[in-house]
Amino acid sequence: RSSSTPSRLTNRSSSHQLNPSTTMWQAVSEHVLVRFHLMSGIACAERRLPRAATSAQIYAAVADCLPIDSNRLVLGRSVLWCDQVQPLMRADGEPIEVGVVRVQPSLETTSTFIGLIRYGRLDIAEQKLRTSADPRELVLTREDGDTAVAWAAYKAKHDACGFDMLRLMLSLAPSEAGIRSVVHGFFPLHEAAWGGASPAVAVLLCATCPDAVSARDRSGQTPHQVGEYYHPRKFQWPAPEHLLQCGAELRATLEQQHCSFLQGLALESDLADLAASMAARFFGRRAPAAGARAAQDSGCPAR
Repeated sequence: RSSSTPSRLTNRSSSHQLNPSTTMWQAVSEHVLVRFHLMSGIACAERRLPRAATSAQIYAAVADCLPIDSNRLVLGRSVLWCDQVQPLMRADGEPIEVGVVRVQPSLETTSTFIGLIRYGRLDIAEQKLRTSADPRELVLTREDGDTAVAWAAYKAKHDACGFDMLRLMLSLAPSEAGIRSVVHGFFPLHEAAWGGASPAVAVLLCATCPDAVSARDRSGQTPHQVGEYYHPRKFQWPAPEHLLQCGAELRATLEQQHCSFLQGLALESDLADLAASMAARFFGRRAPAAGARAAQDSGCPAR
């Protein structure tokens, strides 16, 4: 889910023919070198991707390796939309050159509360939330089937501001951590895994909605499988059973130190450090990476 608009566009279907020199088996099994470059012509990243990778998976690869908040991808003379089309099947040569065009969000798209979160303006979104006459109403807003908490979980990443924003939102409306997205059936914990959020964010969401740890989206994937699929080299969450343990400990700690879990979310100034220290005890004790392969084999949702 790139913060770019295509990640929320309706999927487009299109029929494609294989390159005549490429058999179906080769197309499915082959990996090709894809070079991403800015429109100035400067190469900025390279990835080996499956020949059968979808456009959504190419967008995910860009989001994983480039610090660009909003972008469009261009292959040849065609714009790639974030859907299930497989553009590399028709591309010749190697490396395959993919252009990255940064898109400036319009004022209209960033004027809403979710729009501010979506385009990374978390400081402004938090200010809007803290000064609102009815902050809970802002947290309960929806856009295109997504909740504000879902976008906050996706954008939290490893940023302290992102964690604090999500903590404040959950203190106002904790039930939003248990709301699935309309299209893909993602819980906010899935969204956090997809966005490459820190273990502390995962502990926070788990403490608020522990059922999400084992929940499967419409493609049958758990949050851990989503994270391992999109961030195979960077995903460092504790294994599911350890994450549940951390979440339970965080909830118990806040209930002990404050009048309630929700008051603890709102008032505990060291919550991020507390959650991170709990997760750090299990660093390196992850489940086998078979979950990532299972996600790829069964078809992780196209974002």
